[in-house]
Order: sequence, then structure tokens, then C-alpha cells
Amino acid sequence: MKKQWIRLAVLLVLFLGLFFSIYIKRDTIKNDPFHQYLPFNIYLLAGDSKNNVYIADKGGKRLIKMNSNGEILFQKNGERDEKKHFSEIWEMTVDQNDNLYVLDIQTNLERIVLNERIIQYRPNGEFEKIIYENPHSEDEQLLSENLLFSLQIEGDLFLCLKKNKENKEYKNMTLVSVNLLTGEAKDEMTLDIPDEIIKLIGSQSGSIFYTTKKGKLWTIDETREHKPLLTETNPFFVPGEIFKDSKGNLFLNDYGKQTIFKIPKKGAVLPFISKNNIAGKTLFQPSYLVQKTDTLLVANSMNGYQIYSFDSDGKIQFTIEKGQYSKKFLIMQWLYYLQFLLAAVILGFAFRIIYIYFIKKRTSLVIKFILIFTPFFMGSIYITSKNIYDDVYKRYRDELFEKLSVIAQTGKNIVSGDLFEKITLPEHFLNDDYQRLKGEIYGSILNQNRDTWNKSLYILMFKKIDHIVYYMADSWGYYGVMKPYPNATKMHYQVFDKDEIFFSQYADNEGEYLGAVTQIRNSKGEMVGIMEVGINFSVINEMNQEFENNLIKGILYSILVYWTILVLFIFILLISLRVLKKGVQKVASGDWDVQIKVKSNDEIGELGKGFNQMTRQIQEYFELKKHTAIVETRNSILQQEMKLARQIQLKLIPQTSPESETVSFSSLYKPMDEIGGDLYDFIQFRETVQIGIFISDVSGHGIPAALITSMVKSLIQASGSFKNHPSQLLTFINDKVTGQISENFLTAFYGIYDEKTKVLTYARASHNYPFLIRGNEITFLKSKGFMLGMRPNITFQESSVELQSGDKVLFYTDGLTEAMNQEGQEFSEIINDYLLEYKDLPIEDFVNNIYGKLIEYTGTENFEDDVCMVGMEVK
Repeated sequence: MKKQWIRLAVLLVLFLGLFFSIYIKRDTIKNDPFHQYLPFNIYLLAGDSKNNVYIADKGGKRLIKMNSNGEILFQKNGERDEKKHFSEIWEMTVDQNDNLYVLDIQTNLERIVLNERIIQYRPNGEFEKIIYENPHSEDEQLLSENLLFSLQIEGDLFLCLKKNKENKEYKNMTLVSVNLLTGEAKDEMTLDIPDEIIKLIGSQSGSIFYTTKKGKLWTIDETREHKPLLTETNPFFVPGEIFKDSKGNLFLNDYGKQTIFKIPKKGAVLPFISKNNIAGKTLFQPSYLVQKTDTLLVANSMNGYQIYSFDSDGKIQFTIEKGQYSKKFLIMQWLYYLQFLLAAVILGFAFRIIYIYFIKKRTSLVIKFILIFTPFFMGSIYITSKNIYDDVYKRYRDELFEKLSVIAQTGKNIVSGDLFEKITLPEHFLNDDYQRLKGEIYGSILNQNRDTWNKSLYILMFKKIDHIVYYMADSWGYYGVMKPYPNATKMHYQVFDKDEIFFSQYADNEGEYLGAVTQIRNSKGEMVGIMEVGINFSVINEMNQEFENNLIKGILYSILVYWTILVLFIFILLISLRVLKKGVQKVASGDWDVQIKVKSNDEIGELGKGFNQMTRQIQEYFELKKHTAIVETRNSILQQEMKLARQIQLKLIPQTSPESETVSFSSLYKPMDEIGGDLYDFIQFRETVQIGIFISDVSGHGIPAALITSMVKSLIQASGSFKNHPSQLLTFINDKVTGQISENFLTAFYGIYDEKTKVLTYARASHNYPFLIRGNEITFLKSKGFMLGMRPNITFQESSVELQSGDKVLFYTDGLTEAMNQEGQEFSEIINDYLLEYKDLPIEDFVNNIYGKLIEYTGTENFEDDVCMVGMEVK
């Protein structure tokens, strides 16, 4: 059996190690090891001074870092409610030391923004710290609207803009700075910038520039006056991102003209990168300027996604067409997947050992219930709930498609195509026609997202020019006018050609959506654009995740109920223990005719049967004792009875010592008679790395003392959570035995050793102080406590000691130290010499040698009291 415990412990340690490895590398395991290449749809773009590229895709829910060859250096997936992990990236930038900063948006299931964080990551992708946080108040909690944007780095300062709201209405903006050396955050200045701003750079008046959705480039001069830049010769159509290089040149990405312009301090505005630089259809979005090297990164989002790096002269440095995993990375992925298989195999072997060597053999009924019914109970709840939810989810998705189609058809009849036709240029954004159109889609169709069923819905309106689809209006005013939509799907193009409602689930660089699309027609019946009514699919995914989390919580609650029932079951077992206790009391008072009735068929039941058999045989012994002619026969029977009692008592004593890598045990028990009143026990906790050591000494000798030890053993088994604390266990035993063991009493010591911290926490009930041998010093483990069984409601002092490698502790009963030689001297007078003499021996030899010296000192093995020793050595 000892070997099986060792095997089981090794298997469980291996399983826990694999489980921990799988958990900490869960991002890697989410990848598919069968594919060397990683497809991506670029949502955000950034780069560092070593020509490495950062990509945020899947609507900001995944972060990828690649080198200039497209080799993936690391990737991270967004996780909700993780302090050190982003949830959804909305913007990012890199500092001079190649640290990455991301704007992380935390929302609820209805896409209401609850909190915004600026998270700093090291170049290797490890979390560094949160440098700025902006939790939203109730007034600021608007549908899918972030208040922080325009991240930038200037030297040791991190800068960003923060929108200020008052009564849920836009007021102005604050330029916020964070000192990257000290962590100090402060408001630099308040700016009266229009709400339609796209991007701002600079932090000092006279060098601040920003673009707006109305197609303008503005500057803020030294007097804080806002002036349009290049008013007479404005070459821009749909300006977007704006950057400044180390020489003070501006770079502006014009989505409409599909060109990135260079705006020098002096001289004419010139196209820096245009469609002529790259063959085929191109659309440069997003883009990013690496400040340290003046390298411009752009993404061609028209024909799939390609990343181009341009130097300061506009020459291509490198191109990335797809991400690819290195061979080392793929091997690691396979190894992680093999860990799943290995963990399953190990778990299978562990269950096999448990079934063959424990469940099939004599095992506690409580343990059988836990091992057999708990997994089936949990599994049945999970599978049943998941099946029900999957069916409900399918119906919900179908109904959602129908609702989207109905809203699209309703919107087709409400939206004015004539009004839509009037919106043709970026400067029309938020003009009267745009506001009336937005009122129709956001107010009349969506009812301003006020209803529970439509809180997460959106409406987008598109126009197609030269095979390119453009945003023209939306329910939130997020995209502006004439911003290209390079990720238009087949569904969108079909609606341009056919007057039907199409709906599907699709994904683009901003996320995954369910949408229904229909045509927009003017008063002449001519098709002038299309309208999409949809919902962000991440809402549904998060609902699924929320269900999974609630399901797990439900299972945990069910287990709590299950364990409550189990506790009641243990309480029923205590009824049998009380019956055994009453039998002990009667036997102690001299009533040998007592027979107890224990209906349970577990350990307590076996003790009851052994008790009845013992009292019957003792009764027979007294009957036979009346007849002097058969004294010798009765004496032989008595010896057999004592042997039987000894066998019963030996069952109460551990047959093996706990196995551990950090501590070793050895024990020895020599009763004065066939049976004795000493008891020791080891308690191993399944959930923790702790070992309990219990030793006690009952007053008196023989059968009464032995019966009391059996009752103590049963109380330990039935103590439940009391055994987790030394003082509580001693209090529990004292309350149960007080008044139940006649004039007897007992001393006890109980300690719990933590293998991880090497701390021994203990309490004693008037028991002998254990010896602590450390180096050439011997000390006692002292604590205060009254003996057990004398009076109820006693509390015991709990103490602790931190053990060290090489320490030995000897627990013992007074039969060891009070044993006397022929001159009447106690062994306690010289035992310290032997403790130091044998301190370097293994713990088993240490205990055996002490016992050998005891025999040598007394000259006999027939002692006047029971002798019990438990040795403990810290490795």
C-alpha cells in the first residue's frame, strides 16, 4: 500500500505541474500548431526602433509583435477583468526605450465603457504597470464612447487627450501628461477642441496640430488660437492620423486620397507615399511613425493586409505580408498540446490506482462518496446546462437576425434618400443635413438605444465610388463622412447591386458583427447608398463567457450543497461514536455485560464489532475464572483476548509514516501490557502541503486506557475542520471526553507542520514538552494547556516554531523519560547526552538508538509504563 501512495502522490504532483504550465501559457495554447502562418486583419499599428512591428487586430482583442521578417515574437489575447492583461486595445504607441503603451477599454456586456487604462508593457510583452486610469462616472458612461485618445510620447512624458463631459454633453478637452520616470500624472492644459477631432500631436502652444472629421488640419498658436493650416491650398480630403518626425516635419494620412502627405516646416506640401509607391489598389490605414528612427509604418488594407516600412526618404525598408511562427515556437506549441494529452493519461492512471487499491478495498464511505459521485455530479450539471444554453443561444441568434432584418426594412422606409444624397464631403459632417439624417437613424429607428432590446445596436450608412465603399453616416457620428471602408464584405457589395435585405455574420479589422443590410433610395426610387443595422458580436461572445462563468459558479454552489449534505452524513456517523462512548463508560465502571448496537459498516462499525467481541470474551473470562479447575485454559483465552484487543488497538496506530520530500518521520510504540494507553497518529491534509502529528497518553493502563484511545482516534477522524487548527482539535476532544471517561484523563500534543514554510504550529494539553535538537542545542517546544477530560470549555495556547534543515524533533510520552534504572534514577537525567550523540543519524536510526539506550539504562524491556516515540527530521 505504501508504494501505491507514493505512485499516487507522484502522479498528482505531475498533474498539478502540467496544469500550472498549461494555465500560465494559455495564450500560446490558443494557437493552432497545424498552421505556420498567422492571418491578421490590422486594427492598430505601431513599431519600435528595432524594426519590430506591433499589430492589434480582432477589434483590439489580440496583440501581435513581429520582427521585420514577419516572424512572430509574441502574441497576447484580451481577457476581461484581468488586472495585468488588456481587455480591448483602442490605441497604442511606443517610447524611446521600445516600451509599449496601450489604451485599454473595459466595458460591460452592453458595450458601456466603465474604465479606461493606459498599460505599459516591456519589449518582451511582459506587464510593467498601469500608468494612468480613468474610471467612468455615471454621467460619463455613454454607449461605446472612450474619453481618452491621441496617445503620444515626448521624451519622458506620456501624453493623451481626455474629453470632458458635463451632464453627458461634450464640454472641452484636457491634455494629460504622465512622467514616465516618477509616475506623476497631471493636467497640462484645457483645450477648446471640437468633438469631431481625430488625432492631436504636440504639447506646447505653437506646436500643436490636430485633424478633424470635417476634413481639416488645424494648429494651435502661441496665443491658444485655433487656426486652419493651409487654408488656401489645402490638398487634403479625409485627413486622419498625423505624426511629427525628429526634424519637425509633419506627416498626414489622407484616407480619401489614399496618400500620406509630408508637410515640412518650410516649403510646399508634397505626397510622401501614394498609390504609385505600391502596385495595385491600396489604402494606407492604419499608419504609425517610429519617432526614434523616423520610420513610417503603413498598412495596405485594400487587398488583404500588408505592412510596409518606409525610411525618411520614402524608400521601402521591408514588407510583411503575413505573420509566421518560428520552428521553435511551433515545437513549443506542440509540446503544450502534448501536455493536455499527458495530463489526461496521468489522471487516468491516478484514477486507476485509486479504484483498484483504495475504492475496491476497505475505504471510508465518505471518501467513496467524494471520489465517485462528485465528478459525475459536476459533469452532469455542466453538460445539461451547456446543452440547454446552446439551444437557447441558437434560437436567440435566429431571432436576432429576424429583428435586424425587420429594423433594416423599417429604416429603409424612414431614412430620407434625398437627405442622404446631400452629404457628399467630409465638411458636411455634423451639418444640418447630417444632424437630421442622424436623428432619423439614431432617434426614429434606434430610439437612441434607450430600449433594453436595442441598447447594443448600431446603424451604418455607406456609399460606393469606384468600387470603394465609404462611410457616410452612422448612429454615433464615429466615422465621419467619406472615410473609406476597405473591409466591405460580399454582402455589402451584393446589396449595392440587388434591392434585397441581406444578413450575415462577418468580421473586419474592428471586430465581429451580425448585420442586416438594405438599400437606401431617394424620392425618385434611385439607389443612393446602403444601410447596415447590426450588433457587435463580441457582446454575444461575452454573454457566452458570462454564462460559462455563471455555470461554474453554479457548479461550485452545488458542490457546497453537496458538501453540506456530506457534513450531515458525518454527523450521523457521530451517533455511532456516541454509542461506542457509552459502551466505554460502562466497561470502565465494571459492567462487562454491555453490548453496543452500531448499524454502520465502516471504521466505526468495525470498532463496535471489535468492542462487542472483546466484552463478550472478557465476560467469558470472568465466568471461567470462577472455576479453578480450568484456570490455565481461561488464562490462555485471556491472552487471546488481549492479543485481539492489541490487534484492534494496532489498527488505530499508523502502520506507515507520511512520505515527504521535506520531512521524514519514524515512530516506536512499546506498551507496558498487551494493550496500552498511548496513541499517536499522522494527519495528512489532501488540499494542502501540511502534516499533522498527534500524540497522547491516557492515565492508567490496560483495557480502559485502550478503549479511551480508540475513542480519541474516532474523535480525530470525526473532527472535520477542527483538525486544521491544533488548539481547536484539543478543545473538540476535551469537550467530547469530559465527563465520559470516569476518573481517567489524558495528556496530548498536536502539531501541524507546513512543508512549504517549515513552520510547526502546535498546542499541548499538559503533555511532555517535545525535544527540538538543532545543532548542539536542545530546546523544548512549550505551550500552555490543561489535561483533557477534567473539565469542559478549556482553551489551549497555540504556538509555532520555524524549523530548519537538519532539525530533529522528538515527540514522546512520559514512559520514556520516567523509566528508572536499578538505582532509581530516571532516564530523563541522561537522555540529552544521547539526543546529541545520535543527532546526525537518520531519523529511524535516531529513534531506534534512543530506544536501545533506554533498554540498556533500565536493563529490561518490561517497562513500568507505555513507551511511545515519534521522531521528525527536517530535510
